[in-house]
This record gives sequence, C-alpha cells and structure tokens, in this order.
Amino acid sequence: MTQTAQIQLFNDRKIRTLWDGDSEEWYFSVVDVVAVLTDSANPTDYLKKMRKRDPMLGDYIGTNCPQVLMMAKRISNV
Repeated sequence: MTQTAQIQLFNDRKIRTLWDGDSEEWYFSVVDVVAVLTDSANPTDYLKKMRKRDPMLGDYIGTNCPQVLMMAKRISNV
C-alpha cells in the first residue's frame, strides 16, 4: 500500500491528511476538520457530543469513516 502523510492548510490551520496511492483516495483527520470549522477549544469532545446528540451521525461516522494511521499532532508549550 502506497501512502503519503501530509499536512494541508485551510485558513492557515493545519489538517492532517493521508494519500493512499493504491486506492487513489485522500483521508482527512475529522478532528482537525471539526477544529477548523468550529473553532472549538477541544474538537475531540465537540465531535463526541455531536455523535451523542445525533445517533444517525454517530452511526455514519462509525461505519463510513475508516480510521487510518496518521501522524500525531505535536503539542508545544509556545
């Protein structure tokens, strides 16, 4: 499987991505996308609350959003 991890910018915010050359598909970090679209201080919790409030969304994300290994976000004290 040919994969390339990259960082994409959207409004000067970083979104982790992964290109799978075999299937010719891009994968995006849902947590990063939620962070950019909502300006949430904690996008992981925001996403969890969205999934709890909307069972259909929770089912969709669980079945149609495959998890892929991506580089970890780097945490800095700056």
